[in-house]
Amino acid sequence: MRMLVIGVRFAGETIGSTTRARRPMYVCLCKDITDHQLRESIREGAGDFSQVRRRCKVGAKCGKCMQEAKLIVQNELMAQTECVGATCGTS
Repeated sequence: MRMLVIGVRFAGETIGSTTRARRPMYVCLCKDITDHQLRESIREGAGDFSQVRRRCKVGAKCGKCMQEAKLIVQNELMAQTECVGATCGTS
């Protein structure tokens, strides 16, 4: 199984930047969790999806958000890995 990850840049955003200058997208409506909150939990030290899930409680009710939440977390972790030792997203 192969996965294709498509990167999208927003105006004013550099490649590898994890900062989003846009409105948050609700990922989990049951728990009112946004993509910004998932990304923030990674910046605060969560190292994988299970840690993000414990911190944010994403998917704790109906579970319909799990696929999207996993994708957001995976992409954020990959972006962080690419930025190790670099100054991604800084001016």
